Amino acid sequence: MTNYWKKPDARKTALDAFSAQFFLITMGTGALAATLQTLPYQFRGLGIISIVIWLFDVILFAAFVAIFIAKWISSPTALYRHFRTEPEKTFYISSFAITTSTLLNMFALVLGPTWKGWDVAAMVLYYVNVVFALVCTVLPFMIAFREEEVTFENMPPTALFPVTAILSSAASGSIVVHNSSLSVRASLPIVILSIWLTGLAFVLGVIIISNFTSRLFFHSTLPPKKTMGSFVPVAAMSNVAYSCSSLTRLLGPERNLLAAYGQGYVANETVGLAAYGAGVMGALAIAGFASWWMLLGMVIAIRDAPKAPFTVNFWSAIYPWAIFSLALSQLAQDFDSPAFRTLCTIFTCLVLVTWLYCMAQTIPRVINGELLIACEEESREELDKWEERQRLNSRDEEQRSPSEDHSRAATAKGGSRLPKRS
Repeated sequence: MTNYWKKPDARKTALDAFSAQFFLITMGTGALAATLQTLPYQFRGLGIISIVIWLFDVILFAAFVAIFIAKWISSPTALYRHFRTEPEKTFYISSFAITTSTLLNMFALVLGPTWKGWDVAAMVLYYVNVVFALVCTVLPFMIAFREEEVTFENMPPTALFPVTAILSSAASGSIVVHNSSLSVRASLPIVILSIWLTGLAFVLGVIIISNFTSRLFFHSTLPPKKTMGSFVPVAAMSNVAYSCSSLTRLLGPERNLLAAYGQGYVANETVGLAAYGAGVMGALAIAGFASWWMLLGMVIAIRDAPKAPFTVNFWSAIYPWAIFSLALSQLAQDFDSPAFRTLCTIFTCLVLVTWLYCMAQTIPRVINGELLIACEEESREELDKWEERQRLNSRDEEQRSPSEDHSRAATAKGGSRLPKRS
C-alpha cells in the first residue's frame, strides 16, 4: 500500500485537501447515535453504545472544526480555490449545521430527561442551532450559483444540504420539547418555529428535487464517484416526515400545547387533534416519497458504486438512511405498527453495517494519506481544467465581433426578436 505521507509537502497538501465534505462523517455518526437511542426494539447496553458513538462524534466534530479553521487561517487561497473549482462543494458548508443538529438531538435525548437544568440548555442550543442553520443555508447558495456555474445540466444533489440543515433544526425542536420538562410558554414557540421552518424548507426542497430530477431524466446521471449522493433527497423528505408527525403530536394528544397555552382561536383541544391527524397523514405520504428516492438511490448505487474507488462521498448515504429510520420509528409510534418497527430495525441495521464499512475504509486511507493527498492531487487537476475553461472563455469574449456585441445589446434593450413568418 502506497504511503502518501512520504511525498514532499505531504502535510500541507493534506491540509489543503481537507474540506467541508469530511463533515459527512460526523453527520452520519451523529444520526446513527440518535437512531440507536430511539430504536423501537432495545436491548440492554444499546443505549450505552449510542452514547459512546455520540461522544466519539463530539470529539470528531471538534477535531474537524479545528482542522478547518487551521486551513482557513493558514491557507485562505486554498479554501478560495476549493470553492471556485467545484462550486457544488460549497453546499457541504451546511453539513456543519446538520451535524450540530444531530449532536443536539442526542444532547436532548440523553441529558434532557435526566439532568436537572439541561432542558433549558437544550432550548438555548436549539435557538442557536436555528440561526446557524439559516446562515449555512443562505451562504452556499450565494457562492454556488454565481456566474451560472450550477445549472440544470449539472445540478448536484448536494444542493439539498442547505435545505436539510433547516429541516434537521426543525426536527430537533420536537426532540427538545418531547424530552424535557419545559413549560408550555417555552415549548410552544419552539414548536411553532419548527413548523414554520419545515414549511419554509419543504417547498424549497421540492423545487431543488424537481431540478435534480430534470437533470437525471434529461441530461446526465451522477458520475460513479458521486453515486452515493443520490440518497440526499431521502434525508430532506425524511426530516419533513418526522417533523410533520412529531411536532403536531405535541400540539395534539401528547402535550395539547395549543389548548394549554390558552390564547387565540386555536386554543382548543380539537384544533390540536386535527393538526395531529393532518400531520400524521402528511408524514405518511412524504415518507412514501422518500422511499421512492431510497429505491432509486439503491438501484443507482448497485449499478455504479462498484465502478469507483472509495471516497468520502460514500458517507453521503449514512445520514439519509438514519433519518429515514427515525421517520419510520415515529410512524411506528403513531400507528402502533409492528411493520413500521420492523422496517425501522432493518434500516437501522443497514445504517450500522454501512457505518462500520465506511469507517473501516476511511481509517486506513487516512493513515496512509490516500484519502487526503490523493484527493488533493485530483482537485489540482480539476483546478487546471477549470482555469483552462476560464482562459478559453476569456479568449472567446475578446474575439467576439463588435457587430455581435451590438446585436446582443439591442436584444437586451428591446427584448428578443422573433423571426417573421413566411
